[in-house]
Amino acid sequence: MGDSFFGRTRRQLVQKGSAPCFCKTVPAQLPRCIPSALGLMQRIPGFNMIEIAMVARALGIAHIRSDGLFAAIAQAITVKHLRLWNVDAMTYPVLSMLHLWRLSLGKDAFERLLLSNPALVGVFDVAMSEFRTHGGDYHKQSKTAISCDVRRILKQTKFHKHFVPSFQCRQTGYCLNFAFSCSYALIGIEVNGRHHFYRDTETLKTRQRLKEHILRCHHWHVINVNFYEWDALPTDADKAQFVTDNITRVLHRVGGQSPTTDRTLAGRHAWKLHPGWVIRLCGGVAAAARPALKQRLDAGTNVMSVLMRPAAVGPHQLALLLVHSLSRQTARPGHIADLNEWVWRLHAVDIRDISFRTASTILSGLAKYDQRYLSTFECVLPMLTEAVRNTASRQDTKCRNLAAAAHALALLNCDPDRSALKALSSACQLRIDEFETKHLSIIAWAFTKLEFRDEPLFQAIARASIPQVDLFSCQSISNVVWAYAKLHIVCPDLLQAICASVLPRVTELSSQDLANLAWGFARLNARSDRLFHAISVAAVSRIDSFRSLELANIAWAFARFPVQNNVALIPAITTAALDELDDFTCQQLGQLVWATGFTQIRAVRFYEVVKSFAMARLDQFAATDLSNLLWAYGSTAQIDASALFDAAAPIISSRAHEFKPTTAASVIWSYARIERPSMTLFATFADLLSGRLHELDAKTLANIVWAFSKCGCGPSGLYDEAAAIIKQNHSGNQFTPLQLVTCMYSFALADRPPTELIDVAPHISRAFSNVHDRPLLSMLHLWRMCLPQSVIETLTASNPALQVVFDRAVDVFRSHAPDHTTALHFDVSRIIKMSRFASFAIEWAHCGTSGYLVSFALNLGSSRRVAIEVNGRQHYFPANDTRERTPKPSSRLKNRILVSCGWELIDINYDEWESMIADDKKIAFINDKIKSALGRHAQVSVQPALERTGAGTTQDLHSATCADPPADVLFEHE
Repeated sequence: MGDSFFGRTRRQLVQKGSAPCFCKTVPAQLPRCIPSALGLMQRIPGFNMIEIAMVARALGIAHIRSDGLFAAIAQAITVKHLRLWNVDAMTYPVLSMLHLWRLSLGKDAFERLLLSNPALVGVFDVAMSEFRTHGGDYHKQSKTAISCDVRRILKQTKFHKHFVPSFQCRQTGYCLNFAFSCSYALIGIEVNGRHHFYRDTETLKTRQRLKEHILRCHHWHVINVNFYEWDALPTDADKAQFVTDNITRVLHRVGGQSPTTDRTLAGRHAWKLHPGWVIRLCGGVAAAARPALKQRLDAGTNVMSVLMRPAAVGPHQLALLLVHSLSRQTARPGHIADLNEWVWRLHAVDIRDISFRTASTILSGLAKYDQRYLSTFECVLPMLTEAVRNTASRQDTKCRNLAAAAHALALLNCDPDRSALKALSSACQLRIDEFETKHLSIIAWAFTKLEFRDEPLFQAIARASIPQVDLFSCQSISNVVWAYAKLHIVCPDLLQAICASVLPRVTELSSQDLANLAWGFARLNARSDRLFHAISVAAVSRIDSFRSLELANIAWAFARFPVQNNVALIPAITTAALDELDDFTCQQLGQLVWATGFTQIRAVRFYEVVKSFAMARLDQFAATDLSNLLWAYGSTAQIDASALFDAAAPIISSRAHEFKPTTAASVIWSYARIERPSMTLFATFADLLSGRLHELDAKTLANIVWAFSKCGCGPSGLYDEAAAIIKQNHSGNQFTPLQLVTCMYSFALADRPPTELIDVAPHISRAFSNVHDRPLLSMLHLWRMCLPQSVIETLTASNPALQVVFDRAVDVFRSHAPDHTTALHFDVSRIIKMSRFASFAIEWAHCGTSGYLVSFALNLGSSRRVAIEVNGRQHYFPANDTRERTPKPSSRLKNRILVSCGWELIDINYDEWESMIADDKKIAFINDKIKSALGRHAQVSVQPALERTGAGTTQDLHSATCADPPADVLFEHE
């Protein structure tokens, strides 16, 4: 097509179907002709000015860049103008076409034309002046019905004060129907009537598309109001909404700020022939001082053609090409080839030619890419990082570029030695007062993302943020709080200022902002009841908008800092979480369940659903997440979670090396809490914790000792190590009374030597002088019952206050009488009353100084003391794959204490009893048990050591078991 097309005569070229008219109707097809443009270039010198202008305008319409054609046109224009034509005699169509061609040129091509043909300055000056005069009048006179209707509707919108009708752009000479008065962007409304479209189509005429293209090249944001869209809107309200939506969309795209009310568009954007250049005529030769080249690049730019230009492409041009074109073409079939070519060009650049602005721009553009492209450009990341490090300290570096570089480094994570971050930190600290609030937020976020704890930088950010905290956006404030909390940098003044700034606008915070603020304040242990109450009210009202991470974070925060006046948040969170459970990661799920368990909120359905969900994914949980999950189910008694614990035991045992001592302690505490130990798991964790107990705090140590003793396991070396630590630290403030007594009781439960912690007793007498808590005093009493009488006398003789504490403990322990009986106890009581020993049995009797309550005691005339203990299922650990059915340590401790007090025990186990169906067999069984205990003693009498108590009649109470530690011995995990 090309050779035959350009081989036509010059008269054919200006007739219908020729090149200019062809461009007018089918502009996208003209680039196919460029390879054969040599024929046209050879004919241009013979064209007259009208023909030259038509060819130039056609090239402009089709956005064609050909240095050869440009040079030929420029030379022809210059020759015609200087020799044959009088510029004053040029007609308006010729001048307007030349002007539009000039506007469609890139700045580099336009500069080359001016430098090689200085006489073109005069031609373009006249063309611009004529176009402004005639073009403006033409558009002002074309006031169609649709433009008048649009103006009428604009007056009804909230933007009516910000529009200038029939505004002429002085940079291009074009006239827009309406211009938007805005201090930070050029926004215009172009009303396209039927005459702007090809007949019976919705395709804009080429002339109108050229106008829009030129306006966009000069930084105008054009809003098109097309007749077919406008006519489809039935009411004025719909039209007003249509206009408002389009304007709002553009405002958000260009910056999201509020418009100004001044009408100084014409004055602010004065037209210059060569924007950004200084041109002067010196003896007929134009001298131009050009700044850095800025190409008009967009998503449709052919990147490969730009890279293959004869002229060298510098690093700044490569940066612009990446940001404006390459990064927006990822879906293009040849994108990988373009990216490889771009990387090769950048790799060949001398690093000394890369400015900080260029390096930060390129890094920002690369940071937008998906990870799958990282291997393509990772070879240039070290070079760019080095450029940032070398140029960050320059005085001409702008604050926004410092923030952009830090943000990109955080996303790309391409600074392994943190040298670039250190350079950025130094540069930011020197100029911290120059940063805007959003840049301060970005810097804090980026350094936190890379886990680079630079406390001097964060203190400087805090000092700069406090005076302008009210200028922070909601997202920026939440990011700052998140950053300080993540690195655990405490700055009370900053938190106080943020709290005061956020309270009046808490309703403006997004769900992410609310979650970040609550999480950050809770992690920094900065409690503000007013702030947390406001956050809880705002969160409950829009809980459905929270994502899984936000639900987990805000639940964790309010578990740490519960709000007294608002208890609806955690239930609302659990309800919302059930609807999006599939979106939760294992970490988020563990954190949410921990928070729910910590607050002790009743959520049976939540626990049931999460249990089933978690059991299918237990192998995906990290060690900390498993610890949190099991702790939550261990601390609540709302559902039966034994299946979850049984399924988790082998997984935890195989991954024990992943658990830290604190998380291991939490796991074994949870198993002990539900009394479902796994011997393999406990043995594995005993080996893990051996020799590392000194790393734990007092609370964790007390829970470990209690858990092992509660489950009746644990090597002796573990108790020896714990005893040494307790003896060494008990006199200070490391251990609370609860923790000390828990350890003492645990040693008694584990059948350790009773005098092992005897050195702790004097400290107990001081700590318990005003303590009346039943669980604490009960555990102290049971430890005391394990001591020899001689040791007790020695202790109380040297410390009389200790005797007072012991007396109070036994009184409290004895005063606890059961008010329920189990079904097994009730049945045994019925059978005993039918036996031959019914007159000797006393139900629920206190056994002397031990204070224990036994199921039945026999009033014998001899000196022997006989008790009958009914041991139901609750007195045994159930059999499983790792152990047989065994009595619980609490039951064994009770038996040891009773035996040491001179009691002889008759044990009635549930499995033996349930194997007998008929009452006569049960009666015979009871008679045989008592006979074997009594032996040959025939005389019976009531012993003074026995005291009657009322027998319970209802079910579900365990018969006489020893006291366990209170439920508030808890772990706290993040």
